[in-house]
Amino acid sequence: MEVQDKKHFESGFTLVELIVALGIITALTATVVFKFDSFRGTSTLTSEAEEFASILRRSQLWALTGQTRNGVRPSGGWGVHLETCTAGSCTYSFFADTSPSVNPDHIFTQGFDEPVITFKVSNDVGIDFLDPETPLDIVFSPPNADIYINGVQDESKAVVRFIQPGHDTRATVELERVSGLVDIIF
Repeated sequence: MEVQDKKHFESGFTLVELIVALGIITALTATVVFKFDSFRGTSTLTSEAEEFASILRRSQLWALTGQTRNGVRPSGGWGVHLETCTAGSCTYSFFADTSPSVNPDHIFTQGFDEPVITFKVSNDVGIDFLDPETPLDIVFSPPNADIYINGVQDESKAVVRFIQPGHDTRATVELERVSGLVDIIF
């Protein structure tokens, strides 16, 4: 009986090779999970900022087209009312400014103006900054969609900043009063 070469019977991986391979796989998996979580957070924040910008544009469009509420055009126009808030407790309202038609105030008055839709912001997104101040009312008055910021036309723009604390990311929505341009800045 002939003895075969010892190397011929050795096959497979050593313990050291398996540990190194496992370490590489673990590092790659951790990187992918971290990047995915970061992407998911950024996409949630992006979605909230884009939805808010679309609500501003809807207010503007409804003022331009003479949209009515219960058969009546709101005398003060269509607007958005919001306040600073922490993640998990944020809402803002799209409302009809139904102030007396003789002298509309172009601000949201609780119990008098009519919220059309109240939007709940995603649980992990907050609103940490409003300019000019909190609460912030942005109203588009018919028939030309003239923009009122907190009831006046003195401000040049309104700024709303959404934040996602766990991801340290921000998205800012700006409305230029004179041009009516709505811009999102990431």
